[in-house]
Amino acid sequence: MNPILQDRYDTFLRELRQLRSEEADILLQSKRSVDAGIRALKELREYTIASPFRTKEEEIYFFKQIKPLFQCQLVYWLKVLNYELNKPTGTYADREAYILNELHCLKLFFDKNIDFYRYWRSGQKHMDAQYFSPSKNVLHMDMDIELLDTDPQFSSSHDGKLSRMLAFEMLADFLNSELETLSGNTRAHLAPDADNSLISWTASKAGLIELMYACNSSGAFNHGKASINQIADLFERIFNIKLGNYYRTFQEIRIRKKGRTFFLDQLREKLIARMDNSDENPR
Repeated sequence: MNPILQDRYDTFLRELRQLRSEEADILLQSKRSVDAGIRALKELREYTIASPFRTKEEEIYFFKQIKPLFQCQLVYWLKVLNYELNKPTGTYADREAYILNELHCLKLFFDKNIDFYRYWRSGQKHMDAQYFSPSKNVLHMDMDIELLDTDPQFSSSHDGKLSRMLAFEMLADFLNSELETLSGNTRAHLAPDADNSLISWTASKAGLIELMYACNSSGAFNHGKASINQIADLFERIFNIKLGNYYRTFQEIRIRKKGRTFFLDQLREKLIARMDNSDENPR
């Protein structure tokens, strides 16, 4: 990133951090952050028009690496604002269902755009000219319908989609945090077990997250009513481990080219091998 754009981006992030420190009300904070995002995008557009790209590579780099960094912040805060404005004030079940539905919508977006998500996450470049060059905008068949009315001088077919992917990853963190806050003192509701400290998870975190999502998908807990957040909380306590951003890890598991359920497949193989060995060598 050139020094001028880097300085503008750093200034934009400082403004967002300042808003977080000044405004405790998340609704007001999101409104002010949206305003800051609109200003930043406007300034970025003005700079781009005043300083035309000198090469095609420079143009592609801008729409792939720079504009999405600015725009994803605007998209994120717009989504947080919408979430706060529509958040129900009813029962725990109502609020939990609302958050889970928001997370489900994110999953649908990533599922719909899985090919492009894999392309971006794997660092591929062979389609960059079609995805991130405005001159290709009208020719690309995968164009988002909502991008048709955007400024042709300041958009490509996929920079908006990439911005949403970056924003939605942040939004997933936010929603999972909301779910955790809603769950409250779940740990306090369960009797402590002194023996838990003797058992620690020593396989990979990704393996435990595979298992966690498998249990959630199969409805193994509370007749299928336990949320992924509640299951994560339980696993962290039982196995003395911090799973971190398990939603993002799950997204990475989903886009594996091979072995999407590597750990679960390994468990199955080991268990079958043990059974076979017991059959051959009964006690």
